[in-house]
Amino acid sequence: MLKSCGPDAILFMDGDIVVNCLRYLQIVEGYRPDVTALCTMGRARLTLQYKYGVRGAIRPAPISWSREQILDMQTYMWGTDTVDIPVPPEVLSALGMNVPDTVLRWVVEQASPQRTALSAYMAQVIDIVETNRWRRPIYLSAPMRVGYIDSCLQNCGLVYRLLPVSAAKYGLDLDTLTMTRVLLDSASYRDLAAYKQHPMPRVSGVLYNYFNCLLTLATHYNRSGNTSDYDAVVDRMAALGPAFYESVDPNYPARIEWLRKGMPPMEDKPQPEP
Repeated sequence: MLKSCGPDAILFMDGDIVVNCLRYLQIVEGYRPDVTALCTMGRARLTLQYKYGVRGAIRPAPISWSREQILDMQTYMWGTDTVDIPVPPEVLSALGMNVPDTVLRWVVEQASPQRTALSAYMAQVIDIVETNRWRRPIYLSAPMRVGYIDSCLQNCGLVYRLLPVSAAKYGLDLDTLTMTRVLLDSASYRDLAAYKQHPMPRVSGVLYNYFNCLLTLATHYNRSGNTSDYDAVVDRMAALGPAFYESVDPNYPARIEWLRKGMPPMEDKPQPEP
């Protein structure tokens, strides 16, 4: 996930395994200290660390709230509101878009029809995105499922990048360059042998993310007719071996053979053979 983030990124992370692994990599191994990785808990003591930073551990995040406002974090009564975030032309130009400056209109709705509220965490996310003003790239470990903003997420494989425009509308829904750089790099799997020797059941779900990402990449190349890159992805999946997925896909060898034959046309919506 950290390797998939651009320089000076902000990464919203969720889940004990993800948070603990990323914290270890940054604090103990000193890997990617330029990335501000934020836990999705919405707790005052954590938000204070994110605002002011922790030397040698956490780079500060763009948070506009004062210390007093952070200490008063809570679940807020909420209906629906719109957050307007200006998008300067240089940000769009960096995405290869020759369009004038615009505004991202983020419609933030209540948690559910039965709950007219906004969580402290979502309030924190909104403030960071709004305060950041696209100065630093923002990534998420998983979609937030909060309406329109999800349409602005670009799939980078192990993370999603927040864009200032609809990803699908401008053909930016998949970052194949980042996915290829990370997922086809043998260094990304250098510790796989240790996992095979000492399997950890709670981590197997994280490992399965790699299979899903590789399958997404293979599907993209199949759809575009890029057979050489498609074969390279399938070869990477085969090289990982059945042991990599034995806890989540007992039919892994059969699935690889099916993929080697080439996917049927996408409109047929094929299902993998058992």
